[in-house]
Amino acid sequence: PRFPALIPGGSSSGSAAVVASGEVDFSLGTDTGGSVRMPAACCGVMGLKPGYGVLSRQGVMPAESSLDCVGVFTRNAAVLRQVMTRLSVPVDAPLNSLPPVAYVLAAEPDIDALILNALSQTGVSVQETTLPLLEEAHRAGLTLISHENWLALGPLLASDDVSPDVASRIRAGADVSREALVQAEEVRVAFSEHLDAVLEQTPLLALATLPELPPTLQEAQDPLAVVNLTRLVRPFNLSGHPALTLPVGEIDGRPVALQLVARKGHDGQLVQAAEWLTARRRH
Repeated sequence: PRFPALIPGGSSSGSAAVVASGEVDFSLGTDTGGSVRMPAACCGVMGLKPGYGVLSRQGVMPAESSLDCVGVFTRNAAVLRQVMTRLSVPVDAPLNSLPPVAYVLAAEPDIDALILNALSQTGVSVQETTLPLLEEAHRAGLTLISHENWLALGPLLASDDVSPDVASRIRAGADVSREALVQAEEVRVAFSEHLDAVLEQTPLLALATLPELPPTLQEAQDPLAVVNLTRLVRPFNLSGHPALTLPVGEIDGRPVALQLVARKGHDGQLVQAAEWLTARRRH
């Protein structure tokens, strides 16, 4: 609604758009490879993917997934606190100061520069860090979602009711080898352990939500051409860590979003951080 020339961002984009339009205070979405955080970033709203298993997936399709999480869209952190509290996810009292933040330079330079400047304006000084397995984690997530989608959705291809682009993505999962699955699981373990170690030192990890600016509808005519947009969000589905995106500005009329990642079991800390950052930005 706020950026009508741009894509709304992915498979939970309807949930993001209805929040961005102001028609509802919050909505639910599902995030298997970024499908809460990417639409939130494209629509200029907040999107929280809790840690894996934190919110029930009962009734969600597919029934089995090692990546998928139910998440929440809101326009402001106060509503996000209310929603998570009602869903029995504990959120402690508002922060007096933000815990240490580590930043990963992983997006286009002008995007990282805008985010770092926005953080600096709120008084946050970050220390730079690296996630050497970030790209491998993205690819491992693609391998696993492809395999799991084939297992869950392959039977649908017996009919002609699935659109060609979706059918081709489901069918691709049939070719995922046992070796590729073993390798993806090895990457999951290694990436998760490294991320745990980083978050032990600095409780919040920050990076861009999207590596590039959201594309226009015209630029995104080929759905497979925009899969790379998930390369900074999908790794945290693989690892199962909670992650939140919030808007921080615009470049050339296109929204830019900051992604925060916290330790497993510390979903509420992301809500507190969003409250703290957005309150400081208003001043």
